[in-house]
Amino acid sequence: MILTEQTLAPLIKQAMREKAPEMYRELTASGEIEQVIADRATAAMESYATAVSAARDETLTSKKGHQESVQAMTAARSEAQRIALDQAVEFPVESQPDQAEA
Repeated sequence: MILTEQTLAPLIKQAMREKAPEMYRELTASGEIEQVIADRATAAMESYATAVSAARDETLTSKKGHQESVQAMTAARSEAQRIALDQAVEFPVESQPDQAEA
């Protein structure tokens, strides 16, 4: 999957619906859901871009050969994508009323 704000939006929406249903209902009712999802997607993409940029700078200043540099950048992009995706869909799990009493 190519990570973009457009590919993140439905994943964020689903994660919010499953992990934070009260937040999802409140934001949907207030009409703010799409903006909050867009903001989270933007933040995740900024995190990704920052990590990839740092890895690129490190690779450019290293003494690695071409193949090693390509491998390092590929690994850095994959890790940055994983972290950004995790960040985008991370919500505190809301406790259910019957779980809170247990």
